[in-house]
Amino acid sequence: MIDHADHEKKEVKLIRLSIEADAAVREHTSRRGDLSNQINHAILGTDLSSLEVRQRSRAPGSRQQYVPTAVTFEVGVYEKVKEAAESRNLSATSLIDAAIIHFFGSNKSHKEVHK
Repeated sequence: MIDHADHEKKEVKLIRLSIEADAAVREHTSRRGDLSNQINHAILGTDLSSLEVRQRSRAPGSRQQYVPTAVTFEVGVYEKVKEAAESRNLSATSLIDAAIIHFFGSNKSHKEVHK
């Protein structure tokens, strides 16, 4: 039996990942499964308050490319990102993107455990 009450607490958001972040998370997803779970793990496994975040260009004609991605966030995860982003004057999507790149790019213990 499906518990619909629990599913309603989760939050689905459409975010725009950079090409680099999209490739990093999908590399791990192809071996392990669900994209949303991987993104939630990256966020929860990263110190959002001190993470280095690249600025995204908002200029028309910008060469930066993004991949629209629907993500189901576990209860409280998106709120955590949103609060951290607001305190740092960043967008939540920029912070999520940086967390993915950091977590899958530099977290060697994650790579070793989940091979």
